[in-house]
Amino acid sequence: MTASTLAAPLAAALTIAYEDPIPDWFPPVEPTVRDIGAADAARVPLPEGNRPWRVLDHLRIGLELWREALVGGAFDPAAHGAGDDWMPVADPSDDAWRDLRERTLAASRAFAASVAALSDEDLLEPDGVFDMTRLEVVLSTLAHTAYHAGELAPLRLALARGRD
Repeated sequence: MTASTLAAPLAAALTIAYEDPIPDWFPPVEPTVRDIGAADAARVPLPEGNRPWRVLDHLRIGLELWREALVGGAFDPAAHGAGDDWMPVADPSDDAWRDLRERTLAASRAFAASVAALSDEDLLEPDGVFDMTRLEVVLSTLAHTAYHAGELAPLRLALARGRD
């Protein structure tokens, strides 16, 4: 297996998408939700909007499942709380919110580490689940993350304005 020329920059992009505010024009997920309290995360701050809690849980479920597809694990949506991956907020406590944020960040880091371990040849192989190459899974994950990071930013702003 040859060293990858693609894996390191892809893993870095995943890290930027979840936790690194450099460049500062992109709203990464973790800093966006860091200062949202549990009660606010569990409510809908905008008409026709979503709860930040549900968005973050949706991202966590996706990361865990996509990582299984990426590494050839036992792809089991139910093991991650999926079925309907827009789960209701069952326990809107501070502890549950902190746990979700930590689990999502851990899932992001695990996904990025799995990507970093792939060779270019691995990235061009089919994933075995979605009928895509692993590279397509990674790029789809980045696009999905960017979409929901962009969704979280105005939700956070609306929550902050609601407290003024």
